[in-house]
Amino acid sequence: MEARVPDKALCCISAYQLTPKATRDIFDIWLWIALDSVESADRVEIAILENCQMLAEMPKAGHLRIDLTKKAVLVWPASPYDKYVIVYDPRSNPLRILRVVHASRRKVWRRGI
Repeated sequence: MEARVPDKALCCISAYQLTPKATRDIFDIWLWIALDSVESADRVEIAILENCQMLAEMPKAGHLRIDLTKKAVLVWPASPYDKYVIVYDPRSNPLRILRVVHASRRKVWRRGI
């Protein structure tokens, strides 16, 4: 008999890796939204993680933001919550999610990713 991974288990295999900063960013976003609604916070968190998985499958989907950073990273809006931006290294394997920030947080960009 041939061993195989059950299809159900494949959903738990991650093709991306959150850095500690990205993990903290997602937690902070969740906390902020949860002040008003835990259900909304859960929806945003799930959408961010689904977008991370999509980027792992299509790492060239993002775009450069040379107006914000000179680093070789790409950014992607966390659809449908486009005000949150996923910053990632498309050359890494597994895909490294560096930050998840509110698009208006220019201070984060100035300090560096």
